[in-house]
Amino acid sequence: STSTSKALYDHVVKNLDGVNITFAEVPVDEHRYYQHTRFSIDLDYKGIEMNIGDGGFVDWGSKLTSNSKERMFTSGIGLELLIKMQQGLI
Repeated sequence: STSTSKALYDHVVKNLDGVNITFAEVPVDEHRYYQHTRFSIDLDYKGIEMNIGDGGFVDWGSKLTSNSKERMFTSGIGLELLIKMQQGLI
C-alpha cells in the first residue's frame, strides 16, 4: 500500500543521511514484475543518470509452492558496472 511504501521511504531517508532519496509512485501497469513495494537504485555518473539496481516483492514463491501466504523480496545490483566506473572504463 502507499502508506506502507511511504513509511519505508521515511525510514530509509532517516537512516541514510547524505544520500539523495526520492519517493515516486509508479502505476502498476508500468511495472508488473514487482508487486507492492519496489525500489530502484539510480546514480548520476558524469551527468548521466544510470540505473544500477532494483528490487521488490515478487510472487514466485507463492506460485512455486502453491501457497498464497508465501512472500518473497528480491533485489539485484550491477556490480560489474560499478567496478567499470571505479576503474574509469566507462
